[in-house]
Amino acid sequence: MADKQSMVIVAGSDEPENIYKAFIMATVGGGMDKEVIMFFTMSGLNAVKKGGAEKINMAGAPPLTELLSQAKELGVHLTACSLAMKVLGVAEEDLVEGATPVGAAAALDHAFKADLVLTF
Repeated sequence: MADKQSMVIVAGSDEPENIYKAFIMATVGGGMDKEVIMFFTMSGLNAVKKGGAEKINMAGAPPLTELLSQAKELGVHLTACSLAMKVLGVAEEDLVEGATPVGAAAALDHAFKADLVLTF
């Protein structure tokens, strides 16, 4: 992680009330010039699958696709759990541009070094 403050956000659910909180915290953190790494696992992977964000909506909130684009623009690192990808049959080419598969060891390494870890 860089010299600036950092946070890891674990997104393990595609339920709107959870995935929206994850993206809101990520984009606010990115806007505050913090190092932000999002780790998507299990149904949370749907948010970074091609076409997945379009299917997740919450009344009164901006489209999830907008938050995903904003996160990328702010330099938020999007990582996908490689084991969950295997279990759920998600191939690397199924992920949105900019999302990178990582193993549990890499995710934990980021978490151990982070100033803050949030789980949704």
